[in-house]
Amino acid sequence: MVKRDIITKEWAVRNIVPIVRIVPDAKYIIVNVANSFNLSDEETELIRKADILFDTSGRTIRSDDTLSELLKRFGKNKCAFGTHSPFLDYLTG
Repeated sequence: MVKRDIITKEWAVRNIVPIVRIVPDAKYIIVNVANSFNLSDEETELIRKADILFDTSGRTIRSDDTLSELLKRFGKNKCAFGTHSPFLDYLTG
């Protein structure tokens, strides 16, 4: 029988940084970015250079990482107001 690892908690953006380092030319969609996207300057630059799209759907972004901060840090071309809108709004968790 094959043992499979199961992700038991949602990842923050920092959790995908090692993957982007290994495969920098891939295209990424980060679905339901709601956990921390607080990164070091080096990690921020890596994410800025990568072909990544953040889907902001689902639930409220943490209070210390606001949607406006996400837009300022990574640019509007990296954000999609995605799959759960308008069924879930950005004010209701």
